[in-house]
Order: sequence, then C-alpha cells, then structure tokens
Amino acid sequence: RYRTVFLTAPCDYAPEALEALRAFVDAGGTLVATADALSRDGALALADVMGVECLGPSVFSTTHFLLDPDVAGASDAMPLQMRGRSHMVVPTAARALARLIEPEVEPTSAYSFRNEQCAPPSRRPSRFPFICENAYGSGRAVLIAGPLFSTYWRTNHHWLRQTVEGLHAYLEPKPLFRVDAPPVVEANL
Repeated sequence: RYRTVFLTAPCDYAPEALEALRAFVDAGGTLVATADALSRDGALALADVMGVECLGPSVFSTTHFLLDPDVAGASDAMPLQMRGRSHMVVPTAARALARLIEPEVEPTSAYSFRNEQCAPPSRRPSRFPFICENAYGSGRAVLIAGPLFSTYWRTNHHWLRQTVEGLHAYLEPKPLFRVDAPPVVEANL
C-alpha cells in the first residue's frame, strides 16, 4: 500500500526481502536506496532494478555532489559536501539526478587543509552519478551512491536534509500530507 520505500544503511536484507522490493518496484512502487543499504559481499543487490553497475567504493572519504535543478529543492546550486565514502556507479539504464564530484586529493598526515576532514571539491563533476533514477517495470528506483541518511544523522548538516526534501518533492509532487513546521517537529499520519 506504500507508494515509496526508503532503504537506509546499515542493513542486511534477506534475499526474500530484496525480491519483495523488486516486485514492489515492478508493480509500480518507488524505491529509494543508498548503495550501502544494497551492498552485499562486494556487489550491489538489485543493480538491475537500480539501472547501474557498481564499481565499488570510492577511494575518497569525503563526497561532494551537485544536484540537478529537478531535485535541488532549497539547496544551493553549488557542490554540496557529505562526510562519507560513496560508491562509484555507472548507469546502464538510469539517468543522473546529481553528479558525484571527487575531492582534489585525500588529506594525509603530510598534506591537509584548513578543515582536515574535508578536502575541497574538484572543479568539475566526475563521470559517476551521486543520485540516479531508473524506470523498472511500472515503477522506478532511485539510488543514492553515498551514505546520505547516516551522514545526516551524524552531522545534522542542513543541506543533506534539503537534498532529501528536494528528492522527495521530485518523487512525490503531491504527497498525502505536508507539514509546514520547523524541522524538529515530527508528524505521523
């Protein structure tokens, strides 16, 4: 009965659950998942549903990404930062909704930046998407290449919340309900 299901990490889904999710999307549902939620033994479960091939995790511990205007919502039109390692995925059928931008270099003991945790972004996006959408059966699947939800939980960076809000508004332009309140308010229907 749900229209959209979000899979966040870390989770270890049983094969039966993954097949139920495949059937859910095929029947018209929308699945949004992080690559970490679908990573199993070095492979990406449901890669065909997501419309991507996964090449593995990035060598960089920080991710930058640039959102397409369709999903940007309240986010600024500039590279946004996420303190977490993304996966490098190549679209086989999916289309990019955000581009991955790799850092200039990875900080080391010999080479660091003013903010030692986060190197500055490269001047141009990589060939890898950060968020991509794929039509599968009667539904669609959206893959977020990095640990967006767990990073937001740890850092509370407002631009990560805005990214999820923009993506959700793109996926559900007419939600069942909308709450106009500060982000600290939790609403249940």
